[in-house]
Amino acid sequence: TLASRGAAAAEEHGDTRYWQRHLVLLGQALLRSGDAEGACEALSQVRDYEREHDFGDPTVNRWHADLVTALVVLGRLDDADGVLSEARRAVAGRDGTDGVAAQLDRAEAQLLICRCGLDQAESLLDRSGKVAADRGMRIDVGRTLIVRAHLERKRRRAAAARAALQEALALFEHLHADAWAAQVRAELSPDKPAYPADAVLDRLTDAEARVAREVVQGASN
Repeated sequence: TLASRGAAAAEEHGDTRYWQRHLVLLGQALLRSGDAEGACEALSQVRDYEREHDFGDPTVNRWHADLVTALVVLGRLDDADGVLSEARRAVAGRDGTDGVAAQLDRAEAQLLICRCGLDQAESLLDRSGKVAADRGMRIDVGRTLIVRAHLERKRRRAAAARAALQEALALFEHLHADAWAAQVRAELSPDKPAYPADAVLDRLTDAEARVAREVVQGASN
């Protein structure tokens, strides 16, 4: 509510800097609450504005990884790939971009899990988690653990998935990150819905996911 109100006020006053910032926050809030479509819409407005004004520095607004996550949840894997590639090019060879690169690694791992590139996803999560820990990005460490749980779930390793979630929960509770902790508890409970940002395709078997993609692409019976 506050992000929506802030974006509207900033737009009314022509304050494009804070309009973008509020849209990024709005996108994050919507994604966290399970509205991937709304998150995609909010974050895409920032992306479109940056493109229109020839500004492509992922270290400023930092919307790229969350937009990739939203697109993966929606099953728009090629679009997610495009956002990732654009962001990777923008940070390639630049100093001081380790934190953004770690977030992009986590987002790419989510994409690879949907495409069954599990070994590559694991390598990216290893790198993302280490950089996040080294840089003190503790919430990102927890988010990487959540994605690792999804990876282990895809591998049908229930115990390993649960262990990753429990580690994430302990971290979030230590940080008093109550909303994140509540989402992890929901994943740990068999009676509650899965984490909102868990990709739809990630819940399917490999065969089911292949059929789903073919249907989306217009395949007939």
